[in-house]
Amino acid sequence: MRTLPQRCGMFVALVLLLLPASSAQGQEIPITTASDEARRLFLQGREKFYNLQLVTAAEVFDQAIGKDPAFALAHIYRALSGGGAAITQRHLATAVGLVDKVSPGERSFILALKANSEGDRAAYKKHLDDLVKGFPTDARVLSMIAFFYQGEGDLKAAIEWFKKTTEADPRFGNAYNALGYIYKTLGNYAESDASFKKYMEVAPGSPNPFDSYAELLLKMGRFDESVKYYRMAYEKDPTFTGPLGGIGFNLVHKGQFAQARESFEEQHRKSIQVNAKLTALANIVYSYLHEWDIPGALKATERYRMFAEKENPPNGVVANLMAGWIKVESGNPLAARTNLDAARSLNETVSLSGATKETNEVSMNVLECYMLMRSNDLPSAKRQAEKCRMMIEKRSLPAEKRTLHFLLGDLECELGNHAKALEHFDQGPIDNPGVMFSKAVAYERMGDKGKASEWYKKAANWNWTGLQYALVRAKAMKKLM
Repeated sequence: MRTLPQRCGMFVALVLLLLPASSAQGQEIPITTASDEARRLFLQGREKFYNLQLVTAAEVFDQAIGKDPAFALAHIYRALSGGGAAITQRHLATAVGLVDKVSPGERSFILALKANSEGDRAAYKKHLDDLVKGFPTDARVLSMIAFFYQGEGDLKAAIEWFKKTTEADPRFGNAYNALGYIYKTLGNYAESDASFKKYMEVAPGSPNPFDSYAELLLKMGRFDESVKYYRMAYEKDPTFTGPLGGIGFNLVHKGQFAQARESFEEQHRKSIQVNAKLTALANIVYSYLHEWDIPGALKATERYRMFAEKENPPNGVVANLMAGWIKVESGNPLAARTNLDAARSLNETVSLSGATKETNEVSMNVLECYMLMRSNDLPSAKRQAEKCRMMIEKRSLPAEKRTLHFLLGDLECELGNHAKALEHFDQGPIDNPGVMFSKAVAYERMGDKGKASEWYKKAANWNWTGLQYALVRAKAMKKLM
């Protein structure tokens, strides 16, 4: 499964929710449309969507909507299929506007997605509970419950619900995919391997199972094998360009940075949707950070910003936050103020939902706290951390709560309270290279060289992508020399 950069807004949240939908066995949520042809196209597009062949899925959903402009489910799936924030928002709004013209099941389904896009977990869970009562054997519904618990950080419950999903429909490939990722997160590579291979068995013509298995191989440090499976995935569908990014990261981890950027550039050229092009540009930024070429990384971030502001303005906020983090963690925190101010300005002027603006505001306040922390203005950092705490506790989103513990752990470490810092890190995001690196720093300052080396090694060998990993990997490797 292709993974997207963090803080990419509503699109990421919605894709995670609806990703594993399939033609489940048993009673399903109805499909309301006035056109048999629209229904046929919708089912065709949905099958592609399940396996993240989003370019093809989007094209087919557009055709279905052309046959029936009031096709609510086609609009909600089209919202999730990429093309930029404007497309997502437009189709989501259209689907919501049609909820009084569809079946109760479809209504709950659409309103659940709306609630989640707005960060309303209580309303989201209520709609999910209604769906489970009405459609207890619909694999789509069961998988949505599983993803809910995964988002809550309850991986045990998520595994149980994904297994219920496969019992409801043994050929429901994306449930095996989700299980593979959870087991990978837990470090249970044997179960992850088995889950991804089962996914390949039930969906041999899809690129996504091979892409997912390649990610596991990358995570395990089996780089050449990983490249082999990424190539197999890409050959199955050239519009599915994520494997080109995966090949690039295998090259990054082998220290072949120039060759990696060639693969990322190819990913950018061959990607059709703006979301995928932005992912490729972000990958280029990360490649420079892994090399610890800060000028190169900032130049690449500026390229990302210029493209985002032209093609998908909400990602201009992401670009400025990315530049800010690079400056903060590379030893120039005061220079990040310009980027933070620009991010705040864009957050107010660009067309964004209220929920997305609030999410961005949390991210900006966390960045500001680190700016103060890295500038050694600890009294101001403490006040800013309290502001972050109040915002995050009010929103009560599990992922943000874990981020808060990460932040508070780093602050306690800077204050010299290393044992307290470790308590916070233990409640932070799991399988997170930033947390691993921070734990290593805390142990090093406590004089426990063995534990410090253990966590530096884990951070260095996390073997994947993302801004946070790129910001710590080179530093962790240096500590191990």
